[in-house]
Amino acid sequence: MADLSDLEITQLCAEAMGYENRSDTHARGPSNSSILAFDGGHFVYDPCHNRAQAIELVKKLRLNLNATTVPGGNWIVTTSGSLSARFEQVSRDLLRAICLCVARMQQAKKGAKT
Repeated sequence: MADLSDLEITQLCAEAMGYENRSDTHARGPSNSSILAFDGGHFVYDPCHNRAQAIELVKKLRLNLNATTVPGGNWIVTTSGSLSARFEQVSRDLLRAICLCVARMQQAKKGAKT
């Protein structure tokens, strides 16, 4: 799979959470109506940099988090075994590993529907 931009990763994570991309709103964040909002050109939903939003992905998608024991080691994020395809992402940055794992999973899910 090709490298994903931060924008693509964020959009795929938002889709996985069930948020809708609406750039015409000035809401301060995802609301009960499930809107992914942009505020002054900046992402309001940004799980690559927002810990709470990244952990919501972990909780909703039941991701597994593991850390390597070597100094300066990596985080390993995997999908749970109940899925037909297993996805794994390794990174020193925990939030990025979470988001990339979700993005790859969402890409595969979208590809299976087409």
